[in-house]
Amino acid sequence: MEGLLKQGQSTHPLTFVMVDSSDHTSGKTGLSPTVRLSKNGGTGAVPAGAVSEVDATNHPGLYKVAGNATDSNTLGPLALHASAAGADPTDLEWLVVGFDPDTAWLTSAPTAGAISDQVWDEALADHAGAGSSGAALAAAGALGDPWTTALPGGYGAGTAGSILGNLTVAGIWSYATRTLTSFGDLVQQLLDALFGGVDEGALAIVEGRSAGRVSQLTWKDIVDFITSVHTKEQARPNPGLYRILARQAIGIISARSRIYTRAWSNATGGRLVLSGNTCAIPIECLEITRVEWDGVDNPLDRNTEEILDEREPGWRDATGEPSAFALTGADLWLNATPSPPVVGKLVVRGISHLPDFSQREDTGEGLEPNPLSWLPAHLQLSPAYYVLAELPADPEIKLEAARVIKYSALWEKALAELEGSANRRRLAEFEY
Repeated sequence: MEGLLKQGQSTHPLTFVMVDSSDHTSGKTGLSPTVRLSKNGGTGAVPAGAVSEVDATNHPGLYKVAGNATDSNTLGPLALHASAAGADPTDLEWLVVGFDPDTAWLTSAPTAGAISDQVWDEALADHAGAGSSGAALAAAGALGDPWTTALPGGYGAGTAGSILGNLTVAGIWSYATRTLTSFGDLVQQLLDALFGGVDEGALAIVEGRSAGRVSQLTWKDIVDFITSVHTKEQARPNPGLYRILARQAIGIISARSRIYTRAWSNATGGRLVLSGNTCAIPIECLEITRVEWDGVDNPLDRNTEEILDEREPGWRDATGEPSAFALTGADLWLNATPSPPVVGKLVVRGISHLPDFSQREDTGEGLEPNPLSWLPAHLQLSPAYYVLAELPADPEIKLEAARVIKYSALWEKALAELEGSANRRRLAEFEY
């Protein structure tokens, strides 16, 4: 995320960089980029702000969309997609919020200690209205020292005052001996009492929505679960922040579990564009596991540039059918340039980033593959655990601190289980 923008602001431009597609590094100048903005997951549209190059001399490749109140009039994620001939496409995202991130109070907010001191030093006389907390505290203070009250006094049978007043040493020892034979669910009951059973209602919501459906949750289920827990802290739901954190969770799951594999090709409309004997590796590819040429039965040998230079001098200029490949940074090189150029014969297989959440939040139906479908049913709430662990929390507020502790533990447990199951699967697939 690039930062926070105040709703309706026209002060700050949306800056972005266009990189030359020939080397994927140098800033590309002199472009007239095509820019589309998506507000809170909506359809991309032409920005109201003018698109221009910032400074071709001192900041080559830097462009901007001029600040415009129309472009920032919707709360939530503001996604920018820019493209131009000769340059790699650019995707950035800001978060439009209802407050002004530029105001000074954000950097000088009162501490929790200062707030508590102000509350406890407030005079009760200024808060004496009927039914107010001040009036109740003043009335309680006027009752005197409770330890001077005689027991059992006028306390009725069965009340705490009566029981304490009639409690004697002989009475205590007259009770039959009790032996603890099992902890049973004692520990779980203590934990529930400490953490307040924060997710029982949330889990009921998700289970209710999942009834009659194949065991696969949706983005709406994740949001409902998070919201049910978060609002118990008197917090306002923040779907935009939930989505940002959930994307981070999916990225961590992808990298740590390596659970999602896919293939890319240079077929028409494919993600691979073969230029001579090289092509850019798709950005969503985390690791290449296999490269094929003209069929699954024709895998290419994996080498390094140094090995190819030693074994096949001049391979960069060779033509013919490739038999090997090498990886250099973000590019894949074949040991020969196919002649004539062939479309659809190059296939790259590897570990990929799981698909992102892109569900229609009103219906729960997905526009892209649902990333949760690659997770076991009992672990599909793990992105929600990560979000609840990472949401802001005041360590001095019991419910917020308990939420972070509980969901951090659930997230780490789910992640460890995903890693373990992925490792076991890869071991089972290993061919000796």
